[in-house]
Amino acid sequence: MRVLGIGFFWVVVEGLLLVSGQLQHSLSNAHWHSATATWYGSPDGDGSDGGACGYGSLVDVKPFRARVGAVGTASGGRTHFDLSGAAFGRMAVAGNNNQLRDRGEISVIFRRTPCKYPGKNIAFHVNEGSTDYWLSLLVEFEDGDGDVGSMHIREASSTEWLEMRHVWGASWCITGGPLKGPFSVKLTTLSTGRTLSAREVIPRNWAPKATYTSRLNFF
Repeated sequence: MRVLGIGFFWVVVEGLLLVSGQLQHSLSNAHWHSATATWYGSPDGDGSDGGACGYGSLVDVKPFRARVGAVGTASGGRTHFDLSGAAFGRMAVAGNNNQLRDRGEISVIFRRTPCKYPGKNIAFHVNEGSTDYWLSLLVEFEDGDGDVGSMHIREASSTEWLEMRHVWGASWCITGGPLKGPFSVKLTTLSTGRTLSAREVIPRNWAPKATYTSRLNFF
């Protein structure tokens, strides 16, 4: 299952949900789609390990906490959301958070919305454990479609773009080596096929757990 997270596949779970399970909006608008949703982690928490996108405890910092989720195709081809307990409870009528969480899995409607990070450019966080032979990057602050379909990296003094492998959430990796920086990174969106290349965004002396910001974004 391909899992995409907040910041890369933004969704709005609409129709404040009654404990009876009735939706307050209809699907007459073609931009709204039906799905199912459940929650995981503690009832008021930010989900297991900070959600499904790799952002850790950052999802518990406003304004993200109530919007944490991962979406993918479940069995039967249906769309399904895994939300944090806090986000799931926020869909209830005021005062009925616990009753809604007790339902476990519910029907919802959703629509796509563009990612917007005013004043921010795309950044690449080097994940802990990265080496010259295994490099893992977490993509941050991607405006627009927000769904990375492919990611490539180019080493120093090379003209060849090497395809990275999608690990989970917003994290991608490549093995080989020794890999030699500085690295250029190319992103291609899944929905529209838009491409952006950040030239030598990761320096020669890169370090694990460091974040390197580009001068580009999709908006």
